[in-house]
Amino acid sequence: MVGLFGVFKLMENSKESEKVPYNRFQRILGLILSFKPVVFSHHPLCKEFEEHTLEIFNKKLCIGCFIGIPSAFLTMATLMLTNIYLEVNVAILWILAFSLSGIYILSIFGLTDKKKFKIISKLVLGSGFGFYICAIFTTNIPLWSKILIIIITYSTITTLMALKSRKELEETCNNCKYKHDWNNCPGMAPIYKNLKEYGFIP
Repeated sequence: MVGLFGVFKLMENSKESEKVPYNRFQRILGLILSFKPVVFSHHPLCKEFEEHTLEIFNKKLCIGCFIGIPSAFLTMATLMLTNIYLEVNVAILWILAFSLSGIYILSIFGLTDKKKFKIISKLVLGSGFGFYICAIFTTNIPLWSKILIIIITYSTITTLMALKSRKELEETCNNCKYKHDWNNCPGMAPIYKNLKEYGFIP
């Protein structure tokens, strides 16, 4: 998603902006709404990416985000609310954190491409991060340091995962019969059409 300043820059540089019957506010709103189809799926809505999403109440949801993140919070909340993380040996927390998170290696080698394996791996990976958070909170460092470490770790992990996902997306689209022809691609055509209507692309 483009940041607010990026939106204004995109609008200023768009040669098509002079041809559309929308004011600046309407164009910003149009840009945001253009990505509505993939807000929760985080993947193009076509059969090539069906293994990456779940459908709940007719909504496509990204497996990584809507399985992995809740799993982490649920694990963390369970351990903290019951004080289990304070009662067990801290070494066990670290072992579980790294051993469970290590399941991501399977994803790197393409062993979790099928949806059911992907769901299981995200559940395990999320649980591993939940144990990691609890292990951090057992350390004798200031609270702000604990939070900072968790944020840095989370940001690093999600950045690496996003880069991997981007690479996989590009490979999938390159091997697809549409080959980045967004005007006809069933997964991207609705977004492309809206961006064109609001003058962001020629």
